[in-house]
Amino acid sequence: MEDVRSWWEVPSIAHFCSLFRAAFNLLDFDIEDLEEGLLSNGQDNDNLLVRHLILSLLQGYFQRPDVINDENRERYLAELIRKRWAEEQKDPNVLEGRSFAFLPLRTKVEILYSLCDYRLEAPDVLDVLKNLESDSLRVEPLGKDNSGATYWYF
Repeated sequence: MEDVRSWWEVPSIAHFCSLFRAAFNLLDFDIEDLEEGLLSNGQDNDNLLVRHLILSLLQGYFQRPDVINDENRERYLAELIRKRWAEEQKDPNVLEGRSFAFLPLRTKVEILYSLCDYRLEAPDVLDVLKNLESDSLRVEPLGKDNSGATYWYF
């Protein structure tokens, strides 16, 4: 759990999901739920939150909510990672021969973070986000302490 809490990508993923939950049809969850979901390593049924998150992001990226489902999400995920990570000089074959559930924890986090980025590149983003209230995109700090440190909640 310490590793997951030390990686900056995890609060970034949670914040992305909080900001764009309604626009991208994402589940409402706490960061602790995401951490637990990521830690459910290799379970046959994997974590429902993580599965739903991947599914929603893939459906939005490919613009195919009627085609991409729980049965074929691994195939679409592998296709996307193979294509995009090759362009980004990362290991494009990270999912070859194994499912997301059995990947190393760090790789899972990197994939989820990448999916969040990729979702913002989908053709529908401008239309989906144009009616979003700008105030909902602003994050306010919780406060500051006596030494000037700013505290944020994700």
